[in-house]
Amino acid sequence: MAKLPPRTPPALEKKAAARRSRPCNIGDDALFVNVGERTNVTGSKAFARLILRWHYAEAALGARQQSRTARR
Repeated sequence: MAKLPPRTPPALEKKAAARRSRPCNIGDDALFVNVGERTNVTGSKAFARLILRWHYAEAALGARQQSRTARR
């Protein structure tokens, strides 16, 4: 193996990625992408309040906590 050159990964088109566990590239060809309800400003007054006050880190923390609770 030492004589072989390293593998060059294929070039990927730059798109938005919405998942950490598996790749999910979202491009112009995607008609509808349902991301989830963990961070819904119309359904959660507490989350909407944080977003409107630019408290993104706190909002993300709340979403992470909800996600962990839902997996149990």
